[in-house]
Amino acid sequence: LIVVLGHQNCGAVSATLEALQPPFNAPHGAVESLVTAITPAVAVAETRPGDLLQNAIVANIEQSRDQIKQSHELAKPLASGALKVITGYYGLEDGVVTLT
Repeated sequence: LIVVLGHQNCGAVSATLEALQPPFNAPHGAVESLVTAITPAVAVAETRPGDLLQNAIVANIEQSRDQIKQSHELAKPLASGALKVITGYYGLEDGVVTLT
């Protein structure tokens, strides 16, 4: 079982939003690679109603799940059902994990 777990107020997603919106705070160091990876999720989130940060976190969870499911190395165990990929969201305020 692979669990892709996002969490409330994710700093990496927040940094991505900051990098992509005025005044465009350019990321530095290792954060730059995270911003590059998360940027497609922001584009999806911008099409959804509601809070942009929350939507970007959820879109990033979905994007990560989809990338895992497309892995050639995992194709056989996923196809046979020997391996499953699920997603969840961890609420920092209440400590609850909600499977999505």
